[in-house]
Amino acid sequence: MNAKRQRIFEVIQIGRRRDKLSRAFDFALVTAIILNILALILETFSSLSAYLPLFHAVEYVTVAFFIVEYVLRLWTAKELYDELSSGRAALKFALSADGIIELLTILPFFFLTGFAAFRLLRVVRIFHLFKINNEYDSFHVIISVLIRQKNQLFSSVFIILILIFAASLCMYSVEHDAQPDVFENAFSGIWYSLNTVFTVGYGDIYPVTVLGRIMGAVITILGVLAVAVPTGIISAGFVEEYGRMSGKEEKEKKAEAESAKAAKSRKKKVDPAALELVRAETLAERACAYYVRIEGMARQHGITADKEFDEHDGEGTKYIVLKESGFPVATCRFYPLDGNMYMIGRVVVLPAYRGSGVGRRTVEEAEKWIAELGGEKCILDARDSAVGFYETMGYVPDYNRITYGEIFTCIRVEKTL
Repeated sequence: MNAKRQRIFEVIQIGRRRDKLSRAFDFALVTAIILNILALILETFSSLSAYLPLFHAVEYVTVAFFIVEYVLRLWTAKELYDELSSGRAALKFALSADGIIELLTILPFFFLTGFAAFRLLRVVRIFHLFKINNEYDSFHVIISVLIRQKNQLFSSVFIILILIFAASLCMYSVEHDAQPDVFENAFSGIWYSLNTVFTVGYGDIYPVTVLGRIMGAVITILGVLAVAVPTGIISAGFVEEYGRMSGKEEKEKKAEAESAKAAKSRKKKVDPAALELVRAETLAERACAYYVRIEGMARQHGITADKEFDEHDGEGTKYIVLKESGFPVATCRFYPLDGNMYMIGRVVVLPAYRGSGVGRRTVEEAEKWIAELGGEKCILDARDSAVGFYETMGYVPDYNRITYGEIFTCIRVEKTL
């Protein structure tokens, strides 16, 4: 059952090029969304009333497709939130932004007769299918820019609001006597201010006095300048974000190259089977694991201690340590998730011992210990550059589970013991 559920999850998620069935589902979903919206629009044309039965049939079929998709996503939510039980995973998906949007694409058809506009929310799902590239998706970049520039954006929006209210009050002062019905009170000028500041120019409200027209021209110029401020902030934010990502990539490549060069110069010939393998139970043994993580990962990549050591470094977490002549050279940790699943992480090998099979033996020992504890499945968030290594150990990558960190991009890999 789990294998069947996992396969359905892979199909209804965003498809990879090599997964033809999943990509076919993506195509069917986009087609259904477009047909549903098209039918909704064409229903409003009185000249096409003769085709209403056809439009209704299209809507029935596409809504049925959405219902089946929604049920499948609830059923496979366990694969998305593997640390939760099936019921809690389904509830978490139902309450997520994606789940709520999908539900709102279905409910209006049955209950919300007066809220047909909610059906247009289904178009939002189209954007789930597009990526800028294999590493950074567009929504991730947009959200990062907005969060990073939130203070500047707030200040610029506040300035625009002040301009709008000031313009409304000024126009009322000079136009009320000439157009008492149009500029009835101070807030009557807000509509005019919005049209002018944002250069929409509907022309339904306009000044007739000389002073009013002069003020309207000034407001228009100030509006263009004011609106240009947040635009420039966002544009600069995008340039900065892409520059940061490019810099991070270059820095990471340079660090890896330097690390590989340094490791090669002091590479040791090591027989992994000859190393002492320790299941860390004491404080001293756990300290060995921490030492390897600091020297082999945190110091190399500039990771601070509060980020390297998290809530999982505590009770219930098991550690594996490999030693040579009593000194630690490799480590990893694992802890239980929901059911019989375990999360392996913090797999670190000192530079001088990399490429000799030490990391493989460390992970294999963790898998052996997990099996002894009754575990049936291992999960690991692998660096994108290390996915190939874990595939040789029998792990299967899930490219729908990608984590974009400040330093690394990680891909979820899984293995059934």
